[in-house]
Amino acid sequence: MITLGGRATIQHMGDLKVINVIPIEKGVFKDSLTYFTAQKVDIGSVVVAPLRHKETLAVVTSVNTVEEMKIDLKTSEFSFKKIGKKLGNNLFLPEFIYAAKDTAEYFASPPGQIVRLLSPKAVLNSWKKPGATVIERDRTSPELIPSQEKKNRYFEPLILQLPNEERYPFYKSMIREEFAKKNSVMFILPTVHDVLEVGEALKKGIEEYTTLFHGQMSAKSMIQKWQVAVDNPHPILIISTPISISLPRHDLSTIIIDKEFSPLYKTQGRPFIDIRKFAEFYAKRKQIKLVLGDSILRVEDIYQGETGLFVPATPLKFRFPRTIEQEMIDMRKKIGSKEKNLEETFILSDKLKTEIKNAISNRENFVILSARKGLATSTVCSDCGTVINCENCAIPLVLYKNGRDLPADRHGTIFSCNRCNQKKSSDIKCTVCTSWKLKILGVGTEKTEEEVRFYFPTARVFRLDGESAKSPRAATEIIKNFYATRGAILISTEMALGYLKENVDNSGVASIDSLFALPDFQMSESIFNTLMQLKLKTNKRFFIQTRKPEDKIFENVIRGDVLEFYRKETRERKKWGYPPFKVLTKITSEGPKEMVGEEMEQLRRFLSKYQPVLFISRGAIQKGHEKINILIKCGPTDWPKKEVRGTELSPEVTSGDSSSTTEEQYSSLLEILLSLPPRFTVKINPDSIL
Repeated sequence: MITLGGRATIQHMGDLKVINVIPIEKGVFKDSLTYFTAQKVDIGSVVVAPLRHKETLAVVTSVNTVEEMKIDLKTSEFSFKKIGKKLGNNLFLPEFIYAAKDTAEYFASPPGQIVRLLSPKAVLNSWKKPGATVIERDRTSPELIPSQEKKNRYFEPLILQLPNEERYPFYKSMIREEFAKKNSVMFILPTVHDVLEVGEALKKGIEEYTTLFHGQMSAKSMIQKWQVAVDNPHPILIISTPISISLPRHDLSTIIIDKEFSPLYKTQGRPFIDIRKFAEFYAKRKQIKLVLGDSILRVEDIYQGETGLFVPATPLKFRFPRTIEQEMIDMRKKIGSKEKNLEETFILSDKLKTEIKNAISNRENFVILSARKGLATSTVCSDCGTVINCENCAIPLVLYKNGRDLPADRHGTIFSCNRCNQKKSSDIKCTVCTSWKLKILGVGTEKTEEEVRFYFPTARVFRLDGESAKSPRAATEIIKNFYATRGAILISTEMALGYLKENVDNSGVASIDSLFALPDFQMSESIFNTLMQLKLKTNKRFFIQTRKPEDKIFENVIRGDVLEFYRKETRERKKWGYPPFKVLTKITSEGPKEMVGEEMEQLRRFLSKYQPVLFISRGAIQKGHEKINILIKCGPTDWPKKEVRGTELSPEVTSGDSSSTTEEQYSSLLEILLSLPPRFTVKINPDSIL
């Protein structure tokens, strides 16, 4: 007789079931745990599981009878515990759970943390709250049983590349078509502002059947709307940030990921995943439509359409001609005047100053884009060339006007890290040669604002960046005042592109050249997209200032030629082995120099058959510490493995024709990555490889 938790034996099992669960609480990184229970549970049910003398929220991923598991139980060396309280049946769809596991496998992350990431915190907390009633959602209810038509669905991955004025009418037509078929639609956007703005446009005429979700909702409102959206027997439109993609609707037929170019779909903390990839796995598991849409799609998605893995919903638009005045201004020529003794090169060319003056006289608005916020985007030592970096993040510190964070120094400025928000006085010396001769480089929004106000002292000038607008509401207010003031000037980072609801008369790019130097293989694509988005929002005149006029990106932007840019970019990526031609795995460890160096060298030798490249991140981390990385490349069909395990919901799906040797090899790599302790950071297809 085999004992289960000291409570029962196989000979006296009755209706006992053996279940696997994944913890979904913060900080719990277990993959899967096994328990037994006599309660009625299904895949997607939420339970309380005893773990390390505590109780943790967990979701059921598999259910088997003891009879089915008898052989495994007899050979098991472990004693299984009894599960705790059941909080609800079918609180997640089985397909959602399988997609979380697929995503976890692809990004070498714990599946429970992915479930938690894609579920509203308020809803999870409400299930575990003392005195909460058990939610019994019967999968046999008529409104939850897929019709024969729905059972015959198939996975349909679509891409849509159209400007906003053409894309959103297409979405409206698609949504109403799905409603006519009694299907629900989920519309995902990257930010709260996007949800509120796009939601207003899409819900017209179907307000009663449209629900908006985002992270700034109160817990009470979130829980109430969640319950209504789940129980509504009528098809609904769900417009949300990724937080609500877990909402369990069996009649869901379409998932739309709009503004899919946004980098915000990639998480900045654990688990490091791409929401767009999760949506692909989810749609494949549910056998439904997936639409990835934007004015200009990512290179990876256009390539997927070119190779037939994705299908264009309409012919992709590759040319965006605009009948507006356009000019590229070569900033290498001698420009400016001697009216002001500026420390650095002039920010505004004579041409741009003339255009701004004319716009003010004609009461036309003008947007000026700068690459980064602050006074200067980087600072270097004039004697030894060392860049002044953040001690925590190893990225250049940005110079700002002094605020309330530090007492005023002799310059009235401070250094700040745009990633971790570390502050440091600007009265510092070079950490390498101790020189005081520090030189600021690059142009930030604050420096641009200074020069605009100097030349146009009577103009109404607004600035929009992460410092001037700490919340979406504050950003929206700045944009509202800008539109309401004729002849106004808005100085902003690319942040403005998400808030400019209406087109502007004129726009100019004061500085974007510094972005070319950033260690990101996607940076050219990001620059091109930013410039094109600004151009598409301009009605009359568009200008680009640059010291790199020979770069083809600017010519492609002026001509509105997406196809030529795409072809050049794919050639470069194929040559150097970047996505979509390779899958990149980056393993990072940071700590005391000797310890990390020895540890990463051992790991490099252990991974030698995968041809790893070991390198140290640029810049100082902190004294005596180093950040060391290992980079591995493999073919897209070899990662994470050849097969996705089949279930009763969908047949086995092959993702390539790799040899069994390669499949075994990279399955083994996945197991190695999953076994690494939390002090190692693993990122699949990271934004930066340095």
